[in-house]
Amino acid sequence: MEVFFLSRDKITVALPVLAILLAAFSTLISADSAQKSYEQTEKTLKITDNTLKLTETEQEIRDIERSLDLFYYPLRDFLDKHVIQSVSNYSISKIERELVNIGHYRYLATDETRKYFEKYQSEFLEYGNATPKEHITDLSISVANDIKLKEDDLQKLNNLKAQTYQSKSN
Repeated sequence: MEVFFLSRDKITVALPVLAILLAAFSTLISADSAQKSYEQTEKTLKITDNTLKLTETEQEIRDIERSLDLFYYPLRDFLDKHVIQSVSNYSISKIERELVNIGHYRYLATDETRKYFEKYQSEFLEYGNATPKEHITDLSISVANDIKLKEDDLQKLNNLKAQTYQSKSN
């Protein structure tokens, strides 16, 4: 049996060719790995972006609900109970305390409504039930408009949130 040995010249030529082939193969594997890493990064970024949008939407929903629950609904009820219907079984001091408690959350109101509220509150605390009717009317209209807008925004945001959840599950 004859054993075939490469001569030194053939080995010298074969080693660089083998090195080039190994380098090319390694480059292909590296490029494939980089492509997969890029695709995974893109998926992760998309998930992160969707999560951020969902978080922002949920925060907006909480902010609107908070303003409605702590300022707008109590103020609307206050106006209905003590001012618009002019029915009051409360003493003025209880009414004043109720108004002051609502006032703690006036920062949740729009600028216009806050302005009307502060004007009404200062006049009510100074004059009681003798507060000018136009200030009551301005405040009532502003509160009703804000409630409508906030409830509409809340509905839109809840729909957007539902769509986001639905697209996440797909």
